Order: sequence, then structure tokens, then C-alpha cells
Amino acid sequence: MNTGKMSRSPAPISTVSLTAKREHFFSPFRYPGGKTWLTPFIIRWLSPTVDCIVEPFTGGGNVSIAAVSLDLAKKAFLTEKDPNVSAVWRVMLNGCCGELVEKVKSFEITEENVKALIREPAASTLDLAFKTIVHNRVSHGGVIAKGAGILKNGESGRGLTSRWYPETLAARIDHINSLKDRFSFNEANGLHLLKLFSELPTPETFAFFIDPPYSKAGRRLYDHHEMDHAELFRVAAKLPGRLLMTYDDSAYIKRLARENDLLVRHIPMRSVHHVEKYELLISRDFSWLDNA
Repeated sequence: MNTGKMSRSPAPISTVSLTAKREHFFSPFRYPGGKTWLTPFIIRWLSPTVDCIVEPFTGGGNVSIAAVSLDLAKKAFLTEKDPNVSAVWRVMLNGCCGELVEKVKSFEITEENVKALIREPAASTLDLAFKTIVHNRVSHGGVIAKGAGILKNGESGRGLTSRWYPETLAARIDHINSLKDRFSFNEANGLHLLKLFSELPTPETFAFFIDPPYSKAGRRLYDHHEMDHAELFRVAAKLPGRLLMTYDDSAYIKRLARENDLLVRHIPMRSVHHVEKYELLISRDFSWLDNA
């Protein structure tokens, strides 16, 4: 065990000295726990570049989008368990991307239209993808779990339109589609996928970014929140190549990291309500950060 390398209360990491490249590419999702803010750290972590980044709990996929867009990784291997989110990725990468873009551009955001769209069963993967994007953009905090409500006042009193930018969303979808040959996506259980990677002769030139449903907030934010966190840590510790996990700041998660010989750093981030709080970065090695 490498318990001597990690203090029980690791010092926070300051983001003041971190300068991200200007070319930020974002997901069309306004996703709970989205990782756009993590991009400066990802640039450091993936230097030198890797052959493939694996993201088993993809969600909005901001880390993999940035990694491929900035040529930090040659390819990305993505999996997502939620069928609604998966539909968006399948259409962006393998299906009717042009039709999805046109649907986004032509949709009139009104309370009546939004509620009708959310209420109506999707007839196709394309329809489900569009429905998911709309629901995600107009819901409180991007939460699309059962029982989540939609915006009323929104930003600056603009209601449902405050998070609906059709031209911007269309450009993000088009950008991801332009990189489709460098992405591989499957609707699958992320933990099962990691177990396969831990047992197969995976190259050391792979990087694993693991951002699972968090131990505290997962139940509230996601329909598919079930996670054996202890098993996830055991599997992650056996993975080859580079490893980076993000988690909620809790004593339980820090204990799991310590028990699996993993190191922890605190990192400040801003919530969807613009409140600064701390999350955890977990890895085997933080030389890429501490020596920068």
C-alpha cells in the first residue's frame, strides 16, 4: 500500500496558473457534473498525447471531446448506460446527424411545445436524441431524471429560452460528427467495460477518464445511478496506462482511494448555480500536475 503518499486532507489545487488553449469544444449537453471546467487539467494529464482515451461513463463527454478536438488523444472509446443519452451519441456519430441539426434549428421553444415533446413517446432513435437534447437544455441544472422539472424563470427571466442556443448547439453537434471516425461509442455498462480492459492486454498508451455517478448526488441527478463504488475502485486500480477519476469530496471515497493505493487531490469547481465547491481528482500519479 502506498498510504504514505496521500494525506487525509490533501491541499487544494489552485487553478490560477492553469491556462487552457483557446480552442475549447463543448458538448451539446448541459449535463449535471459536466467537466468543461476540467479542460486545463486534462491538457496537462494528456501530455504527452495518448493513442486512445476511454470514458466509460460518458454523459456529456466533454473530456473526450476536448481530448480528440485538441489532438491530445488519437481516438476516444465511449460508453453510456442511459438509453436517452446514448441515443444522442449514436445519432451524432453514426446516424442522422444532419436531420438532428435541422430539428434543433427549427424547433420553437415554448412551454406548450416542450411539454408536448417530453410527453410524447419517441418513434425513432433520431426522435429520442432530439427529445433528450431539448429536455436536457430546458430542465433545472440539465437534470433529466424522472421527476425533474423544467425551467420557469431561467436566466435573466428568459424562461425556457435561456439555455436554448440552436445555432451553437447545431455547431457543437456538427463538430462532433466531423470527428466521428475518431470516436467509438457503445451503449453499455461502464463498470463491465472497465473489467474487460483490466483483464485484456491493453496498451500502456491508453488513458482512462472515469467520472461515475457520484456517491452522494447520483441518486438525485440520474436515473441510472446504481454503482458499486468499492468494486469500481478495485477495477480502476488494475487498469494499465494513465488513470484519472473525478468524484465528490467524501470521506468514503477518500478511504476507497487509500485502500487501492491511489492518490487524491482537491480541486475547486463551480456548480450549475455558480457556487464554488471542491471535487476530488484521483490517480496513481500526479507528477503531471505537481511538477508543472
